[in-house]
Amino acid sequence: MYKAVPKNKNRGRAQIPSIIKIILTLAFSSLALTALADTTETADTIEGANWGIAIGYRYAHIPYPAKDESVDDFIPLLFYDGDIFFIRGLTLGAKLHNQDAWQFNLLGRYRYLDIPEEYQNRVQGNEFDVGGEVRYRFDNDFEASLEFMSDDDSRYYSSLGARYLW
Repeated sequence: MYKAVPKNKNRGRAQIPSIIKIILTLAFSSLALTALADTTETADTIEGANWGIAIGYRYAHIPYPAKDESVDDFIPLLFYDGDIFFIRGLTLGAKLHNQDAWQFNLLGRYRYLDIPEEYQNRVQGNEFDVGGEVRYRFDNDFEASLEFMSDDDSRYYSSLGARYLW
């Protein structure tokens, strides 16, 4: 008699338990925050020292049927804030106007597409989006920003954010 045996979707591939992924993400996030904190403290004493390096971990669940149910990567990150140019992880930009409370920037950002590894090279879904940003500084610790971005296929999106520096 034939007996159905459930298929192992991830046969031959080592799986990392979710709790370990969470712990790794928190550990690498704390390293990134430590790198940024160290550069902030020394930026006043060493000219041009407003930079940092970090590593990030990206985990995404794939919402449709595929051989793999998730995709993950380690991402090297670089942070730099110069007079004109800046790099903030996956975002780079140029400051067009940075006086008083207002700042206007040109932006470029690398964006991931969450598809199974088996299709990534064929689809080439990761994008480099371009756009602009307006920032308003209420004081030295609090600022708000509005971004308008577009990809190669002329799809537009925007984001509104606020940041408090402590």
